[in-house]
Amino acid sequence: MSSTERHVLSRDTDLSKVCRVFKLDIPGTVYTVHVRELGLDEFDNLPKNLPEQLALMIVDENGQLQYTTPEDVERLKKLSLGVMRFIVTEVARLHGASPDAIEAAIKNYKPTPSADSVSA
Repeated sequence: MSSTERHVLSRDTDLSKVCRVFKLDIPGTVYTVHVRELGLDEFDNLPKNLPEQLALMIVDENGQLQYTTPEDVERLKKLSLGVMRFIVTEVARLHGASPDAIEAAIKNYKPTPSADSVSA
């Protein structure tokens, strides 16, 4: 018997809290990241901006979002594109997205100017 308390899924359940959390080892680094499954509304309406997508995916081991402010999203822009791509690809796979759909989404990524950008 598991020591984890079990709850009944009912009409009164906060469905936004019913998701699985996965721990991913980031290849080529000493880092791991916890990601969560997305709700259907979140998955269907993912922002085009990769850092904003990551902010919806990266959680702590209890499923609590870690990047919740615009400043946090700006910080995520400092991650390498390879690491961003790995995390987004793995979360998409958790949701059954095809490799072609994942690749198309990554190819269509258009970075948005950051607040730190200087225009010429």
